[in-house]
Amino acid sequence: MSTFSAWRILRGIGWLALPFLTIVLILHFGAEPFEPEKLEAMPESLEVATPTPSFPVAVKLELANGEPAVDGVVLFFGPQLITSRMDKVGVAHASMTVEGDLKFLAFAPGHALKEGLLPAAARFGKTPVRLEPLLEPVIERGEKLVFLPRQITLVDTDDNPMHNVLLLVRDLDRPDDEPWIAFANAKGIAQIPDATAKALQVQAYAPGLPPRKASLLGAWDMPAEQVEIRFQIDAAYVQIDGLPPQGLLAWKRSDLQQLLPITQVSDDGEIALGPMPPGRYHLEVNQRTVIVDFQAGRQSLNFGAAAAAQK
Repeated sequence: MSTFSAWRILRGIGWLALPFLTIVLILHFGAEPFEPEKLEAMPESLEVATPTPSFPVAVKLELANGEPAVDGVVLFFGPQLITSRMDKVGVAHASMTVEGDLKFLAFAPGHALKEGLLPAAARFGKTPVRLEPLLEPVIERGEKLVFLPRQITLVDTDDNPMHNVLLLVRDLDRPDDEPWIAFANAKGIAQIPDATAKALQVQAYAPGLPPRKASLLGAWDMPAEQVEIRFQIDAAYVQIDGLPPQGLLAWKRSDLQQLLPITQVSDDGEIALGPMPPGRYHLEVNQRTVIVDFQAGRQSLNFGAAAAAQK
């Protein structure tokens, strides 16, 4: 066989083998190796979020004659700040996330404001709180007592009504007498139906807080025989974010060194303080402290940024 014939035969075999060789090369270099899907290892123990504890509170309020105080109001200011009205049998209910002794203010129409402390064991309304009647006004011999219902309207610097503000009203000439007590309604209006026609001293305190210097929003005189009056309050409203969710905020007025009730942060890490008197306040959460000047009007604050800036 000649060399030319042998070359022709090999070339023919090559052309016949070329498709098979191409397939082999594609399979060898083009196909990715098969690997089973990689899964993350299961944790040794599952983390389960612990639900926020709940401590129910029930305080039974009685009038001076022993009847249920169904028209009363109870303001809890320790260990948490909660306002509760009475049910049909005269019991105030609340649910707290902080355990501890109960500090409260209780009030019912025609009765004196009562401030009290209940141990944690007395949370469930078994020991009723009895109110005392308002003291009769002292009338000098020959003096004729004239009653005159009064109406007081409270607004802030933006002319918005201030509701739930606590008012203590006294005879201007008798500042140590037992006060008349009222709460401003949703329109910022408070009624004193059994006030006298004399000049009065009016003191307004922040909603839900006990009547202390730290919560005093303002004090004014109401002229004798004036039926209606309007007072404007320089109140501070502070919206704070950047807080640890469900954390506890401890705060106080630094100029008066008076602690204020511990307040719980929302799930979003936010809290709204106010209306409060303008002044310097210390705010503390998780051992981080921020000093803030509350100014009349509305302001916002990021707690984390403020804490970092004040280090």
